[in-house]
Parts: sequence; structure tokens; C-alpha cells
Amino acid sequence: MKISRFYLYITRRFAPSMGLCIVSAVFFILYPATITAQTVPALIVGSETDFPPYAIVDAKGHADGFSVELIREVSGVMGLPIDIHTGQWKDILSEFKKGNIDILPLVALSKQRADMAAFTKPHTVTYDSFFVRKGSPPIRSIADAKGKEILVMSSDAAHENLIASGVPVRVVETKTIPDAMRQLALGRHDAVLVSKLIGHMVLRELKLDPAIISGPPINDYNRQFAFAVQPGNYELRDKLDQGIAIVRTTGKYDALYDKWFGGIEPKTEFPWRAIIWIGSIGCLALILISLWIVMLRRKVHQRTAELQKALAIAKAAEEEIKGLNKTLIDELNERKKIENELRAYKNDLEDMVAKRTEELTEVKDRFRTAFEFSTVGVAITSPEKGWIDVNDEACRMLGYSKEELKSMTWAEITHTDDIEPDVTQFNRVLAGEINGYNLEKRFICKNGTIIYTTLLLNCRRSADGSVNYFIAILEDITERKRMEEELKTLNTNLEKIVAEETRKRQQHEQMLIQQSKMASMGEMISMISHQWRQPLNAISLTVQDINDAYNYGEFNEEYIKDVVDTTMGQVTFMAKTIDDFRNFYKPSKERVQFNIITSIEELLSMFGELFKKSDVDISVTAGQVTTPTTEGYPNEFKQVILNIVNNSRDAISSKREADNNIQGLIEINISNNAERDKVIVSIRDNGGGIPEDLINKIFEPYYTTKGEKGSGIGLYMSKTIIEANMGGSLTVRNVDGGAEFLISMCVLADATQA
Repeated sequence: MKISRFYLYITRRFAPSMGLCIVSAVFFILYPATITAQTVPALIVGSETDFPPYAIVDAKGHADGFSVELIREVSGVMGLPIDIHTGQWKDILSEFKKGNIDILPLVALSKQRADMAAFTKPHTVTYDSFFVRKGSPPIRSIADAKGKEILVMSSDAAHENLIASGVPVRVVETKTIPDAMRQLALGRHDAVLVSKLIGHMVLRELKLDPAIISGPPINDYNRQFAFAVQPGNYELRDKLDQGIAIVRTTGKYDALYDKWFGGIEPKTEFPWRAIIWIGSIGCLALILISLWIVMLRRKVHQRTAELQKALAIAKAAEEEIKGLNKTLIDELNERKKIENELRAYKNDLEDMVAKRTEELTEVKDRFRTAFEFSTVGVAITSPEKGWIDVNDEACRMLGYSKEELKSMTWAEITHTDDIEPDVTQFNRVLAGEINGYNLEKRFICKNGTIIYTTLLLNCRRSADGSVNYFIAILEDITERKRMEEELKTLNTNLEKIVAEETRKRQQHEQMLIQQSKMASMGEMISMISHQWRQPLNAISLTVQDINDAYNYGEFNEEYIKDVVDTTMGQVTFMAKTIDDFRNFYKPSKERVQFNIITSIEELLSMFGELFKKSDVDISVTAGQVTTPTTEGYPNEFKQVILNIVNNSRDAISSKREADNNIQGLIEINISNNAERDKVIVSIRDNGGGIPEDLINKIFEPYYTTKGEKGSGIGLYMSKTIIEANMGGSLTVRNVDGGAEFLISMCVLADATQA
């Protein structure tokens, strides 16, 4: 109430002054009048169905996406009822031009559209790129696209700018961006012109990343996305602009941006924003007080001069002067009253600033504690490669004190073989191509020893886009490297182990078994890499989330515990992956009891992703198996299953050369015979089967139908393991559309009785 009376007094008494007009405008913004909600008809909003992440349709058929949620928030704070309709962009644009739609939440500003609608201020900005098939030369500008066939979404900004450029290209229109990407992946046309951010999201959803890459952002134009209303409806446009400003001020805009773009285009924010905001409020208060005092002094001087002049002109005006004096006294009293109110407001504001400063100091202290007591090395470095700050763990890893590190650059203690790859990525960050990277590199410690580390580096940029500083996270993986060397040594000595096993068993067959395992070693390494990629990404995202937790005041003991638990869970999973693959490639020395179903499931858990990459689906059906236990060599049995499914995968791949639309299928069925004294494993595929004149030869040694790609020992070795070493049988026959391998193993006597 005090502030309201002050506002009314200022606007009534000093409105003619330009300075006080500014004061009135500021108070009008800070203390807006209450707007009485009125019942108005819902505004029709038109949203696209397939323009992620801005505009999509969820599983229930409702409009969704960044621009949809933004228009909902803006209409909510402004009290504007809306009704969202969805459709293809070309249809939505047509209905808007007919006047059947009131608002378009996602329209790129351009000269061609200047007269089409009234536009708000842009709410997001993005840049376009040409997407080409991998192996094709990049297209860096519209001029470079001369003479090429370019795919665009019909009536999109890219379509309009490409036409307006006048460059002779063949424009191919599509209804949606995904349609354009699919055509490009199928080898049709030369490139797709689309927003770089949206293009990458579509590629990821369609799983076309391996086939299509994007070029650099083009400089011919950019996309400034804004809300569009019907031409001349400036009142609605201004309301939407005000609503966007309110949503930005409340922080809801940032929350929406993080929700839809956070995993793709991480935003870099610093804690200065709150400090600047509080400082701005303080400065504004001081300016208001200063303006008020200056204007009041001028007013007093003016009135005093008028009174003196009136006294000099005529004594007869004494009564009038008395009245003026009374008015002046009233104004002075009002001035004191306003001064007291402003003084109280200033004190409250100072208390708010002090409290917020204390909170920020506490957050900073918590961050410093996490920084110093982290279990991994953390460092802040400069664009000149210098060390700005390092934690104790980093000093312990490298053997240097903080002062010693601050006096040198990280390049000085980097292994010479690792400087070039590190500096190459570092320069890409400085050039603005990427915001961070991770790699394995070696450091030379103070005592001369070399440690292996995993380096995760990210930058923080200034407002002009230049790099302000870097945050580097170092994890010591020297012990892991030592274990890898031991594993390499173990693999090197594997032939000796095979030779020893050969002496105990049949020399020739066991050698073939080991050769087959070694042949799949490359696939094993590939699978370990694939298995590790997800936990490493999870650890990377966990580390990056520390900054956001700090920014939003979530950095507490519970958060730190959650980060530690999450990271250690991922590390445990990675260690188990190594153990699983190492155990698989270790020969079984003795006959043991094992569960056939469990062995097959363990094998597929290790190699299942390999078949998914080949677009081959594997299903396992156990049926009514009551006795799946047998006796033999479980690792060798897994090798047999792997050899057979690999042959099925190769057959499916060969068949795809003639018909690319085939979906690869491998069905594994485990059952018992009628007497329940045998376990039957059926492996059936749709790879076209085996020619009848060759089917009786495939189990012969060194016989292969794959030419130079095959060794001819896989199936021979498999039959030897099952029949000679484990007392079972392995046969093959052709079935509809493919081949079926049948493995028959004896069930343990005690398992049958049970």
C-alpha cells in the first residue's frame, strides 16, 4: 500500500517531467494493475505434427513439443484461452492464410513472410545445414549446392530461402523432414536442407546417424522462430510478447528449453545471472531515489522563486502566498513521508541482497567442498592451456603441487604421442565447432612415471561465444590399462594353453576350437566397446549435471551420494562386462553339469547387440522344458551356438544382397523329447537354406561356402564338440525359407529322475 500511494503521488505531481515519466514506467512494470479476466472465445492455434523437438504429436495424438508448451505457458499467464489444432505444415499454413487460424507458434522470420502475418519477437534461433550421405563432400553454402538435387519440407523456411536465392538447384519437396531423410538414406537426391538441430534429432530417432552427416552451419540465413498472428492484430501480438517476457522472467522458459533441448544442445549458464538481477534492482532503487531527490529539489527551488517573485511584486498577494506556503508545507510533509517509505524500501532491498549473497556464498562453499574432495581429478584450465585451479586428487595423480601446476601448461606434462590428438580437439572447441570432448591420454608425473587417464573436458563460453575457461575431469585408469595388458598377455599365451589342452584331449579338434574363438575376438572387442558406451555416457551426463545442480541450489549431501552411487553402479557394470567376456573365452577344462537354457541366454546377453546391428532378430523359446541340464563343456557349447547363429546371420546377409527388404530372423527352441532323456536345441533361420548338393558337406573340415571370408572349420569344430567330446548329435536340414540345425544332448540321470 505504501508503494502504491507513492506511485500515485509521483504520477499526479511530476508527470510533465521526462525523468519522472521513466520512473512511472518502471513502477508500472514492477506493480502492474490487476486485469479482470473476461470470457473470450478460444484462439485457434495451428501446430505441425512432425517438426521435432519444436512441434510433434505424442502417443495419444495430442500436440506436444517446445513451441506447443511455450504457447500454452504464454497463453496461461496472459489469460488467453486457446484451442490447438494439428496438421501438416503446408495445410496449417494454408488455413492460417485463409484466416481460419489465429496463432502459429513456430514460424521462421524471413523477408518473404514479412506481409504474411504480424510476428512477435523471436523466441529461439537456429541455423540450417546441408545433410548429405556419409562419404559425400560437404555443402557449405547455398552457392555450393548449384546443380544439385536438394530435398526440403514444402513451404518451410529452407524451401523459401532456397527459391529466393536464385541459385540453379533442383528443389524436391517433401511433406515432412523424416520423409526427406529417408529418401536421402535410400540414395535419392543429393542433400537435405534443414535446421541442423532438428536434422540431428530426426536422424537419431530414425537411427540413420551412420548413413547421413551434416555439413557446417550455412551463413546465407538463420531461422529466428517467433509466434505469428493474423496481419494487423497488433494487440494480440503485443500480449504474446509480454507473455514471453513473463515466462522468461519466471524461469519457465529455461525449464522448457532444458526439457526439449538439454540432451542435444546443452546450455551454459553461470551464477552471475542472479547476482546481476539483484544488483540491477539495487541500482534501480538508487536511481529512483536520486531522480526523486533531484526533481524534488528543482520543484522546491521553483516554488521558492515563485513565492519570492510574488512577494516582490505585490504585498497584496499575502493571502495567496500564505496559501502557497501551506501547499508547500503539505508537499514537504508528503516528501518526508515518501522519503521514509523509500528508506524502508531501501533497507528491505539491502536485506534481500545480503540474504541472497549469503545463499550464493553457501552454494559456492558447497561446490568448493565437492571440488576439493572429489574422487576424480578436477581442474579448471584456460584457453591458453594453463592451469587455473586443480583439486587435491589431481595433484595427487600428477605428483605436482597446485602452485607448480599453475606455473606450467598441461601440454608440458602431456605424453608426446598424445599432444596432437588432444590439441586438435582443443582447437575445435576454441573455434566453436564443439563444446567439449573426451579421450584417453597419458600424463608424465613429476617423478617421471606415466599414468593413463580418461579426460572429459567441457568449456564455458562468454556472451560473445569465446571460451572463458575449461572444466577438465581426469580419471586414473592406469590400473585398468595394466589389467588390459595382462589380458593381452593372457591372450598371447593362449596358444600355449591350447597346446596343453591338446595333449590331454584330441589335439587337432581343440586347436580348431581355439582358432574359431580367436576369429571372433574382434567381435568380442567390439561388443565390449558397445557395452561400455552407455555407462560411460551415463557417467559423463552425471558429471555434467553437477553444474546444473550447482546453478539451481540442488548440490547437497543427498545429491552427492546419489552421484557417487550412480557412478559406481556404472563402473561395476563395466567391470562385470570384462569378466563375462574373459570367462567366455577361457576353455572349459573339465566336464561339468550346466543348464543349456542359461548358457544360451548368457551367450546372447554378450553378443545380442552384434546381431541387432546386422538387423537380425533372435528369439529364444524354452517351451515345456523340465530337464534342461546336461553334462559337458559349457564354454565350448556356447561356441557351438555362436558358430551356428553366425552362419545363419551370414546366410541372411547374403540373401539381402538380392532382396534388401528381408527382416532377418533366428529362432532358438529348447525342448525335451517324449522320453525326456534328451534336450533338443533347434536353431532355425530364414536365410534361404543350404543347396541340396552341398548340405552333406558342410560339416567337413576346411569346407566353406563363403569363399575367402570363411575358414571351413566352424561347423566341423561344432560337430566335433557335440558328438566326439560331449556325446550328443548335431544335424542340419532345410525348412521353409531357411535351414534348421538340431542339437541333441543327453539329460543327466538324476535330473531325469527328479
